[in-house]
Amino acid sequence: MPVMQKVFSMTQQWQVNGVSVKNEDKIFSIYERHTDVIVKGSRQIQYGHKVNLSSGKSKLVLDCQVVKGNPKDTSLYQKPVQNVKNNYQITPRDIATDGGRF
Repeated sequence: MPVMQKVFSMTQQWQVNGVSVKNEDKIFSIYERHTDVIVKGSRQIQYGHKVNLSSGKSKLVLDCQVVKGNPKDTSLYQKPVQNVKNNYQITPRDIATDGGRF
């Protein structure tokens, strides 16, 4: 019932009162409350989670993070690189991101 009350309140706020609801206050799935909007704009909206994976030559996963919300992709690579440096005392030679290599 608390989830349904929040959905009702959110809907009333937007549809009846005309007041925008912040994305972080919205419920996108009553089954997976932690679901976020990860693609929007001119493309079809997609829901889910952004995930950062760091791997080495052997393809062994060295770091994994599930990111909350939809931060800019350009801000996501710094923390995993730092985690690899801290945990394995190595500095990655290359990194590949959504937009290419650095």
